[in-house]
Amino acid sequence: MRILLCSNFYYRRGGDCTYLLALQRLLEQHGHETAVFSMRHPQNLACPQEPYFVDHLDYAELNRAKNPANAVKVLQRSIWSNQARRRIARLIADWKPDLAHLQNIHAYLTPAIIGPLRRAGVPMVWTLHDYKLICPNDNFYSNGRICEECKGGRYWRCARNRCKKNSFAASTVVALEAAVHRWLGVGKPVGRFIAPSHFVKGKFTECGYAPDRIAVMPHFLETPPPSATAGSYGLYAGTLMPFKGVGTLLQALAKASPHPFHILGGGAMLEEYRRQARELGLEQVVFRGFLSGAELSAALAGAAYAVVPSEWWETFSYAAQEPLARGLPVIAANLGALPELVVDGQTGLLFPAGNAAALAEQIDRLWGDAGLRRRLGAQAREFTCAKCDAERYYRELMDLYAAVRQTPPRA
Repeated sequence: MRILLCSNFYYRRGGDCTYLLALQRLLEQHGHETAVFSMRHPQNLACPQEPYFVDHLDYAELNRAKNPANAVKVLQRSIWSNQARRRIARLIADWKPDLAHLQNIHAYLTPAIIGPLRRAGVPMVWTLHDYKLICPNDNFYSNGRICEECKGGRYWRCARNRCKKNSFAASTVVALEAAVHRWLGVGKPVGRFIAPSHFVKGKFTECGYAPDRIAVMPHFLETPPPSATAGSYGLYAGTLMPFKGVGTLLQALAKASPHPFHILGGGAMLEEYRRQARELGLEQVVFRGFLSGAELSAALAGAAYAVVPSEWWETFSYAAQEPLARGLPVIAANLGALPELVVDGQTGLLFPAGNAAALAEQIDRLWGDAGLRRRLGAQAREFTCAKCDAERYYRELMDLYAAVRQTPPRA
């Protein structure tokens, strides 16, 4: 089968790109041909389809140089990209895919690519990595809290609340984007959506999506080796953003029994969290920055346990899945999709999101009991490797692809 993978970025940038690259490897290992449609970017992997990619766009740079021309460029590219529409039409004509599998496409490729796929009779599957189709700010999180005020298409509330970057202008753009896409019904031609968790499927069905159009398929994992050591530190690995709960984690570490703790990741809040750690006297906390590849594997191998303190509705969580699959117990917030991976008392421990005192108690409980860590870790690896098995995922994906190809395209 010839499968066209559509994604805003083509390098390991976040969870959506981690999935994209793993999916491409999985499909090619089973003899399928893949092509990619994306945006040009200095960090992209080499790709034969790069001449078709849309031009690189840096919204942060455009926002720094505020002027009417840049404002028009943002509106033209972020809501409906005619360049993406034209270029994917050329790629479809030249490469002739049997199926398109969409990842995150908003803001850079935009749903403008769906029309050419539909007109060419290319069936579509769309993996839901976030809530962008039902939340203008894509994460149901605004001003330090979970927020569902836009449910039912009341997107003007996003602008009123300044949900996007605490900016009225940015929030107005994403509110307008959501309204236009809802009016156009951009998801209607898509044959099936893939939700990585039951929680995500539940949120989309609450917002009007038909349950039979959404398949729940937890992200697969290329099984890593088990951690060979007992581990000598606690670990957080993820983006350093407010909704990831790192502030709560630092407060918890200040209350818990002192022990080494490593924080991996970059992001807008890195320096602020370093400042908070100094003020809390957390000399045992080491900020190691963004790691990938062998460095990330080594960091995971040396850990005793991991913490995922998110304060938004995680759609899945590679930050939980990867340690669990290595046999590390995980302490996670009892929120969103996390309890589907971190089963309290079986694969790890849960705590109420945002509650630093409760998190500190769970940290002390796990750090102080090597036997508990071993038991939970062994169960975590067995559970996660079975739940996220790549071959099982492939079989389910082929069944889904076959069903979509046999279903008449939607208008």
